[in-house]
Amino acid sequence: MDTLSFLALDFHLQSIKTLPHALWYVLMTSHLCLELKIYGQWMSGGQRRLSKVANPSNHLSVVGNFVGSLLGASMGLKEGPIFFFVVGLPHYTVLFVTLYQRLPTNETLPKELHPVFFLFVAAPSVASMAWANIQGSFDFGARIAYFIALFLYFSLCPH
Repeated sequence: MDTLSFLALDFHLQSIKTLPHALWYVLMTSHLCLELKIYGQWMSGGQRRLSKVANPSNHLSVVGNFVGSLLGASMGLKEGPIFFFVVGLPHYTVLFVTLYQRLPTNETLPKELHPVFFLFVAAPSVASMAWANIQGSFDFGARIAYFIALFLYFSLCPH
């Protein structure tokens, strides 16, 4: 479903505003159902606990919240995009801290999977754009997310 949200965002801005709001609700309802399952497993899933399965690809479920917020705000919706933005923030924070603490002690990822580290940058980047669309301007909230993404980008670049 996140893929469909990304595809919808690829439309020209004027085309996004003409998309039926029901499309957004269908996409985001299915995203929410899958997300509740994933987060439930992370919290109480025994072998699927976040502390056991954490890796950078887990950011994809969080990025979906911000992509949905961006799409909804671009379509002219307000409350739904704010809801998904707010749901994404604490999950991004928990995931980021878990990964940050775990990565130095964890086995290193194979070299072929190193590009997955840039998913650390994806969530705050999309969050920045989503918040700017929700607010209607690139205010302090959008700038904070932008600068977090910028910092993470430069910290992940090979030195």
